[in-house]
Formats: sequence, structure tokens, C-alpha cells
Amino acid sequence: MKKFLYLCLVYCLCSYPNSVFGKDAECTAGNCVNGQGTATFSNGDIYVGTFKNSLPNGTGTLTFSNETEYVGEFKVGSAHGQGTFTYTNSNKYVGEVKDSLPNGQGTLTYSNGTEYVGEFKNGRADGQGTFTYLNGIKYEGEVKNSLPNGQGTFTFSSGKKYEGEVKDGRADGKGILTYSNGNHYVGEVRNGQAHGQGTFTYPSGDKYVGEVRESSPNGHGTFTFSNGNKYEGEFKDGNANGYGTLIQRDGKKYVGDWKDGGRHGRGDEGYMFGEGKTGYWLNDIYVGKEKPQELKY
Repeated sequence: MKKFLYLCLVYCLCSYPNSVFGKDAECTAGNCVNGQGTATFSNGDIYVGTFKNSLPNGTGTLTFSNETEYVGEFKVGSAHGQGTFTYTNSNKYVGEVKDSLPNGQGTLTYSNGTEYVGEFKNGRADGQGTFTYLNGIKYEGEVKNSLPNGQGTFTFSSGKKYEGEVKDGRADGKGILTYSNGNHYVGEVRNGQAHGQGTFTYPSGDKYVGEVRESSPNGHGTFTFSNGNKYEGEFKDGNANGYGTLIQRDGKKYVGDWKDGGRHGRGDEGYMFGEGKTGYWLNDIYVGKEKPQELKY
């Protein structure tokens, strides 16, 4: 398109009889000075529309040799105003055009059905906008380099919602995840999943604060139950797993090994003042002071 503008300026300065644009373009029909006409370029591009002072000015259609087409307004030889680009990959842009490129507010419909409505800069989606995808996902927020980038909101067909930082089209950074089952997460997110340091709150009133991987408590953290019990220690796939401490609301305390959310391995259990027991647990059941065969590995 920039080449087109350059040629138009050259042609305006170097007019030839029967060829208003000079050596590289030919007026093949109509009035290519001030009126309606058709100009064919040596590279195969064709312009049909209104001319003023030997330049496209007004409304017209520019068909490129690669079959990309622009239909809309022109100003002093350049696509400028409201217009429509139809690209060879079947993508289609409708909206504001400046300097022969999408600039301003517009709508880009992709061949795969994805639609972007919002701001454009120098031919790219850039600014504030909304992406709507065929799989039901919707994004509203900041856009850069034709992708969600910055602060924004993803809404999923499942009812899940993300609000926060976005990088290269994915939820990535710090944000808030709200799940369809009522779970709520605030913290670090990577590639669309809760990952890093964060806090889960659950409809039951339970709360987890700590390390998270692949959208589940994993690593070290603290789980506070709605009934007042509290566990602090290691987690795996959302369950107490490893070494940790459970303090119950009545003051009873267990310190030791855990597996799949239950006491499993060696531990100590008792009250701060009173009798307790030390020994081994299997699947959350105390089995005595002697190490059971199942734990001899």
C-alpha cells in the first residue's frame, strides 16, 4: 500500500498523455484525472473509483495482484477513512483506515471464526478491544501485537472467569480466577492456570494459602478449615502430603507424616497439657509404636 502511495505521488508529478499515472500505471477506463476511472499498475494492482487531481480520492476499490482487496474511502492517493480489507487468507477487516492501514476502531473477523472488535494501530490490533472465540471464550481488555496483552478479563463457556495480567494471549502474571463451582483464587497464574503463590477460598468456608501448581495446592502451605481446624505443611495435588502439622480447634495437635490427606507414617499426637501418643499411622489410623511392614520401604 505504501508503494501505491509512492507511485501516486510520482505519477502526479510526471503525467503522460493517455496515461495519467506515467510509465508504471495506465488509465484503462474513464477519467483518471478528476472523475471516475480505472487504473492498472504494472505489478498487477487495479484501482477503480474516484480521482481528484490525478490521485485516488473519494471512494474506490483497490485490488492487489495477490487478490487482497480494499473497498472504501481514499484521500490524496492513500486509503483513508472508512473501509474494508478482505485478505487472501479470508480474514476481513471493517473500520477506520489511515495511511493505507487499519488505524482506529474496527472489526477483524478471522477465517477460523474468531472476531476482534476494538482499536487498531498500523495494521495491528492494538489498544483496548474484545476477542470472541468459537469455543465460547471471550476476552476483554488490553491488546498488543494482535494478541491479548496487559490487563484483561477472560470469560469461559464453563463459567470460569479470569481477571488480571495477560501475556501473548494467555492469563499470565497476577490475577483472580473464579471457578464455576464457586472456588476463588487470588495469586500468581501461568499459562492460564493457578501457579505460584496464591490463596484459594472455597464455598465451604475453607481457605488455603501457599504454593500452587497446576491449579492445585502443591508445595508448602496452610489450610484453614471452616470448623476451626488448621493444617500447615506440605501438599501434593490438593491434599496434605509429606510432613505437616494439624491443630484442631479443641487444641489437639498432630505433627508428622501425611499421605493423600490423611496421617500416614510416623507422628506425634496429643494435647498441650495431657496424654499423647507417638508412633505410626496407616491411612489415617493409629497402628502403634512399631513400624508396620507397609512402611518398610
